[in-house]
Amino acid sequence: MKATAVSDAPPAQAQPEPVESVSASTLHSLADLRRAIVRAKGAGFSLFIAVCNQPNQRVAAMQALKKSLPEWHCPQATLNADTTSVLAVAQSALEPGDGRNAVSPDALVLDGLEQVVRRKPDNGGPEESQPVLEGLNLERDGWRRDVPIPVVLWTSDFLLPLLARHAPDFLDWRSGTVLFPSEISTDIEVALDGKNFGDHVDTALTPEMRRARLRELEDRIATFDEGDKHLAAIQAQWLEEGAGHAARLGEPVRAEQLMNHALKMWRSVGEPRGEAEALITQGQAWLAAGDLLRAQALFHSCLVITERLARQDPSNALWQRDLSVVHNRLGDVQRAQGNLAASLASFRKGLEFAEQLAGQDSSNADWKRDLCVSYVKLAEVSEKTCDEISGEWWRKAFAQLSSMKEQRLFISPKDERLLEFLRQKTRMKAQEAAPQR
Repeated sequence: MKATAVSDAPPAQAQPEPVESVSASTLHSLADLRRAIVRAKGAGFSLFIAVCNQPNQRVAAMQALKKSLPEWHCPQATLNADTTSVLAVAQSALEPGDGRNAVSPDALVLDGLEQVVRRKPDNGGPEESQPVLEGLNLERDGWRRDVPIPVVLWTSDFLLPLLARHAPDFLDWRSGTVLFPSEISTDIEVALDGKNFGDHVDTALTPEMRRARLRELEDRIATFDEGDKHLAAIQAQWLEEGAGHAARLGEPVRAEQLMNHALKMWRSVGEPRGEAEALITQGQAWLAAGDLLRAQALFHSCLVITERLARQDPSNALWQRDLSVVHNRLGDVQRAQGNLAASLASFRKGLEFAEQLAGQDSSNADWKRDLCVSYVKLAEVSEKTCDEISGEWWRKAFAQLSSMKEQRLFISPKDERLLEFLRQKTRMKAQEAAPQR
């Protein structure tokens, strides 16, 4: 086995562009991981699977974790294409050395598992054997014997089925699985149209690509035992994505079946926020299909959960944002039903929570964009009721997005198009309000 990088920081060759901050969702997952390894300290070997698809997000998360544990010594070892034994890499990382390495480690971080996986041939041939993953199974007992500390193993969505298939006994050692939601930014048009809890459905896919992705997700899910609660949350996320694809393909019944399955998985692990996400996604699918009563009932069920969570922890920004989203979704249904007064009330409630969050952090682009979403929704409904205040809402939306651009917060090409639309809209409203000569 060739030398594998071991350090207290992510290796230079593996680092993507630096990340200045981590999102609220990453901090939430990071808190779960930190709590888990702190509790496991001193109890011998324990395994924590950290699921994250974005390398820069991993780097930022590990930097934040180490900053939060300044007294801990947490070496990080990175696997590479020449690695033949993950256990041997771990053993090497724990060998005493000079300086900082002379201190006994408190925890070990392993990254780069993607580098040791053999890919399936492009010609459709049989799947490659996975000797390194199979070695994890064969060396299972060696981990408890030779690695008497908590181990964090970074992995990604596509690796989990391979681990479950080729190293099931090794996975049995794990004490927990922590999910790091994607931090891919969504633009204002997706925010106005999507579920806004973090839509994983790529709107640029063709129908053929979407069908292929849906089949892939269903094949993934079929490889897992539903009794495995550690991976139930990951399966639920795949089911939600599949439901989103089915809905966009015009298959609401199939989408509902997938979302019902996701609801079952979230409930099996006692994760109410996941259940709320599934409810709002399912409601969005039925809203798009025109079943307004069913969509409304699902959004109300989601509201009950999010209100309970927000009462339990008023300082949790994620749960407060969820409240804004659910009220906006209810407003969408009420607007479609023609109940504009109720729709305005729901959008105002959503704006109330969005304003509270935006006031807490002036540099948070997502929260500022939420404000713009609320202003646009209120402007549209006010315009339908011929309320002169619609012009004020349009101006607020334009000012919000313009401010984001001036502050160099994230502005996508679609944001730029919306900004131009808002500029024209505010100009037109100003002309309408001007006294006639």
